[in-house]
Amino acid sequence: MSAFNPPLKPEIELLLLCARRTRSPQQSSAMRGLLALPMDWRFLLSMANRHRLLTLLYAGLKSESCLQFVPSTSRDALHSAARESVGQTLALTRELVRILQEFACKGIPAIPCKGPVVGMLAYGDLSYRSFCDLDILVPDSHFHIAQRVLGSLGYRAMLRLSAKQEEVYLNNECAMPFRSDANGHVVELHWRLCERNASVRLPISAFWQRAISIPLLGMAVPSLAPEDLVLYLCVHGAKHRWERIEWVASIAEIVRRHSELDWQATFERADRYRVARLLRVGLHLVASLPGVELPEPVRPRLDVDPGARALAESVREEWFVPASTATHYQRRAVRYMFMMRCREHWADRLRILFYSAIRPPHPSAVEWIDLPPRLAFLNRIFRPVRLLGEYSAVAWKHYVR
Repeated sequence: MSAFNPPLKPEIELLLLCARRTRSPQQSSAMRGLLALPMDWRFLLSMANRHRLLTLLYAGLKSESCLQFVPSTSRDALHSAARESVGQTLALTRELVRILQEFACKGIPAIPCKGPVVGMLAYGDLSYRSFCDLDILVPDSHFHIAQRVLGSLGYRAMLRLSAKQEEVYLNNECAMPFRSDANGHVVELHWRLCERNASVRLPISAFWQRAISIPLLGMAVPSLAPEDLVLYLCVHGAKHRWERIEWVASIAEIVRRHSELDWQATFERADRYRVARLLRVGLHLVASLPGVELPEPVRPRLDVDPGARALAESVREEWFVPASTATHYQRRAVRYMFMMRCREHWADRLRILFYSAIRPPHPSAVEWIDLPPRLAFLNRIFRPVRLLGEYSAVAWKHYVR
């Protein structure tokens, strides 16, 4: 295990121990020792909520017969939050099955790429993973058919797009959100796994060919193969600078439960898709959780890239600090810099800058200008000029000055 430096507060140590589905006798003893110390339960529950670990925290304390050591007010709050999370998980999973059945009837190939399938592959139990929406991948050729089917099920697009805006959106983004009129559930319909400006090209057709089937509420549901899922989750985590520990915990449990996972193929694909450092950063974070022992074939492959270790350490330093008061452009600049540092090839870093600069504003952004078709190219001119001004101001105010 990678040591945290400086030593962690007891609340954080307890949270990390509960982020694992199983614990050794020594770790169980460590939990009891921590619970004997003065504990800031408000801070602990706040951190658990921030990192989507409330359900795992409750399950860990319950499985170790430690709930009796939790003050009654905090215990009730934790139990209520965990019960609410499980209820939402089951409701969303039932909705996923309903949507997949309707897609199948209409001949639409579909793979859920996060949410319930990650819960099953990681924990073997839906109740241990919290999520608030459904991510479904369909071939781009079937996107509009799937959109109409969602409409027949009571879902409406959350973005109001003109024909031109939709064309731009489909070319640059990777998913479109839909909300149910009846129950408020949100479905993100994917036609690719990454936005264009992330400069990550995961081969959807190959992922589809290697897809497996898992049981979900009595239905056989397609899922990405464990090797492909680990790659995708590492890319997804990096895009968001690994701001939630639950993302790391899920990968740790996939690694633990799937001892047959083909690591040679995983790293070969990561090299081929030019996401090897993204994978290594994710696995360094996995190795930092208590009790995680990465398989023997993995460890030497991590040591060849000191930069990945440094990036993982920078992520861990941010996990438990107070919420940032940085501006929108500061936060976005930090994410862009992190994503570029996670890429080994300069060509990929330059593509991130290039696509981010020429990419028109998001159609829901205030800076989008609904220009006539002949003048639509001006959005690509206005954006880099505006970004140059915004990021120059950030650099001057917070770094140069």
